[in-house]
Amino acid sequence: MLAHLRIRDFVLIDELDLEFVPGFNVLTGETGAGKSLIATALNLLLGRRGSGDLVRRDATSAEIEGVFDISDETAIKFRLEQAGLPPDDELLIRRVIPAEGRHKCYVNGRLASLNLL
Repeated sequence: MLAHLRIRDFVLIDELDLEFVPGFNVLTGETGAGKSLIATALNLLLGRRGSGDLVRRDATSAEIEGVFDISDETAIKFRLEQAGLPPDDELLIRRVIPAEGRHKCYVNGRLASLNLL
């Protein structure tokens, strides 16, 4: 379960921190409020490819972080072990998207491939 989402310098978002709780969470707002940007950021955390044009104007890079509670997810823990990453009850995924250059992915603080996401 996604527990926390942090977005910085992403398209029109300067900085955003969202906490999610077990149960039903809803993102609501008027047209143009940024709901689809949050969904796009989440897709990037889950392995979708991105480009430098997602970086907010006047910023050098965008950063998206997600903390997932995987305490009951044995398959994910097993996959982390196979990838040489320490399994824990929390999974931290971070994407850094520079305006120019190569993107970086981090899983639990270690550099990881986009394929792993």
